[in-house]
Amino acid sequence: MRLKLQYTCGKTYGLMGSGSLLYPRNEAALHNASIVFSTTKPIPLSQAIQQTWQAISNSEMEVYVRWGFHVSWHWEIKLFHRCSGIEFIAFVLYCQLHKCFSFTATRDSCFRCSFSSAGLRSSTTDLGDGTVMHVWIPKLHVQSKPTLVLIHGFGANAMWQWNDFISPLISRFNVYVPDLLFFGESYTTRPERSEQFQAECVVRVMEAHGVVSGMNVVGISYGGFVGYRMAAQFKERIEKVVLCCTGVCLEEKDMEEGMFKVKSVDEAVSILLPQTPDKMRELMKLSFYKPTQRVPSCFLNDFIHVMCTEYLQERKDLILALHKDRKLSDLSKITQPTLIIWGEHDQIFPLELGHRLKRHLGDNAELVIIKNAGHAINAEKPKELFKHLKCFLIDPLSRAKPGN
Repeated sequence: MRLKLQYTCGKTYGLMGSGSLLYPRNEAALHNASIVFSTTKPIPLSQAIQQTWQAISNSEMEVYVRWGFHVSWHWEIKLFHRCSGIEFIAFVLYCQLHKCFSFTATRDSCFRCSFSSAGLRSSTTDLGDGTVMHVWIPKLHVQSKPTLVLIHGFGANAMWQWNDFISPLISRFNVYVPDLLFFGESYTTRPERSEQFQAECVVRVMEAHGVVSGMNVVGISYGGFVGYRMAAQFKERIEKVVLCCTGVCLEEKDMEEGMFKVKSVDEAVSILLPQTPDKMRELMKLSFYKPTQRVPSCFLNDFIHVMCTEYLQERKDLILALHKDRKLSDLSKITQPTLIIWGEHDQIFPLELGHRLKRHLGDNAELVIIKNAGHAINAEKPKELFKHLKCFLIDPLSRAKPGN
């Protein structure tokens, strides 16, 4: 019996039951192999274990595996039809250490389980104009609860950026977590790349789920640009706004005047959308006050492959649209109560932009500075960030309840 499994992983691996061994580049031998991994992208470890075990269990033969890297040297392991569970798990883990499976994809799968167990479900909505929006929505929308929309920034998808906050927030809010266009499972065939269009799409997908008013919005970094536009364009639908390290007050001339660590938009793009381990290390250095040191390149390459290669040109266009012809005088003032949260040592959007935004909004806004934190305050200081979210969003609700 010959069974071909279309896995996702980056190399082609052959498993055969004839007793012979082969290198992956031997196409004739692969054609006659019992089980073939033909792979292009990583898959979660749990899925790989389940599918591979099923394939081996259904095969009435001894199964050998051998894979070669680059030229001539290889590692070899022999699996039998009735191999023990421990032997099989050891094999899969060994493959993972050799890039057969992806740590990033596995962690992404864990986040998905975390969101689901917290009470959210994944939903994809076709908006009908070439635009598809993915959003995590409550399994049950409770009318007595207010609605909270969490909007992510650049980097990984929404799950990675908001995972630590879902459980403590979901007991008090109907939590919605969208993937912005060209992140996660959201995309469009339309040419618009502005934060205004992103805001319109978030509002439209919320409408599709029956939420047309009473929204509280929390946006981090680029997500704050989108949240700000939602508050400006749909004033009657947004009640409160939280902007975390959101340089919405930046001007095109700021780059020329030396406000940022980078000297040009192209340099910024190369770091914000890293395609090499060195660029990823630069991004970590700029994003964190105390970045993790000596992260192995194999882990960085894996993250880049899974999270940073899709929609690369479209994401570049999003960054260019943020910067081009931007002037503070063109920025409308939002009227909703607004909390501005900033990392003291933010090197992506320097703290001066937080003070500028506070001056722009006046008494309607409050600026909170988190000490010993950089740009990625959601990852670096999640407890402090939640404390401020609680004071602004949750505590007023508690005080408003009868008897409190």
